[in-house]
Amino acid sequence: MALDFCQIDDGGQNTQVSTPIRIEVHLILIRAASSLRLDSVLRMSEYYDDDVMYEVADLPRLAAELARLGEALATNEHAAIAVAMRDVVLDSIAKNLRVEAIAD
Repeated sequence: MALDFCQIDDGGQNTQVSTPIRIEVHLILIRAASSLRLDSVLRMSEYYDDDVMYEVADLPRLAAELARLGEALATNEHAAIAVAMRDVVLDSIAKNLRVEAIAD
């Protein structure tokens, strides 16, 4: 299974606007986020154990960090995941919804 980075509606349900993140990609993203000191991204450093909820107020910073992360990644595949995650965040901002990283 993958870590699911998804939009959450007001009732706490996954809206199906999401991006799955495989463990090997997650490790690369977290290493890069660590070197860039991207604290919002680093909140989801646990792949298996902890779900992380991002409130609407947290999302603009997370979107900015994901943009930096995407620019810093060496491969198109990894950058595409950061871009897809940012797309979930931007859509959530537009809809005033939260985002959750649901652990595997």
